[in-house]
Amino acid sequence: MTIYIGYELNNELSKLIAKAEEKRLIFLESLRITRESHEGAWGSPEEIEKNITQNMKPVKEKFEIEIKQINADITGNIKEYSQKWSKKEIEKIDFDKLKYIMEFSKFDIPDELFEEIVFEILGYEANNLKMLRIIREILGNRKIGKLFTRLDKEKELEKLINKDLEKYLDFELEPQTEMSFEEKYRPFLNAIEEIQTKVLEIKTGR
Repeated sequence: MTIYIGYELNNELSKLIAKAEEKRLIFLESLRITRESHEGAWGSPEEIEKNITQNMKPVKEKFEIEIKQINADITGNIKEYSQKWSKKEIEKIDFDKLKYIMEFSKFDIPDELFEEIVFEILGYEANNLKMLRIIREILGNRKIGKLFTRLDKEKELEKLINKDLEKYLDFELEPQTEMSFEEKYRPFLNAIEEIQTKVLEIKTGR
């Protein structure tokens, strides 16, 4: 999933950078035409340059607004991406709840009723995929379909994503931890920083 998010973000940023470059070239072409139109004009070099600057003012202001918007879009995309990997969203295991579930699993309770008990114990953590994976390992052959629907859907989603990425990547999707994410995607995040730097350079005309 992380790889897919990263690929999506890379695509979006590439489009925005291409758009910024296109705007820059349009601005430079307008500047070239304006300068050519002032060749041989009467007045000192300073006065001619002042006229060029004055004529280019609306174009320059429009260009700056466009670049500012592109930069905001890039920042927004990166922020959205980083939020998907926020440390606050890392799923933790509640061992006390696991202990209660293990205790209940020792009793001869119908699967349907047991599933309701597990839901009651988990509460909002019924959406915690890490907890669900461990519970499935603990419970073994118990048929509690509702509880594990998300896990099954996640597997199907991973299959679809892997199939979609075959033409782009030479490795399969794998479970991601915070550490493996940092190691594997640091070059990608560095590339994002380089893109932001390039946008700044385009904006400042360097």
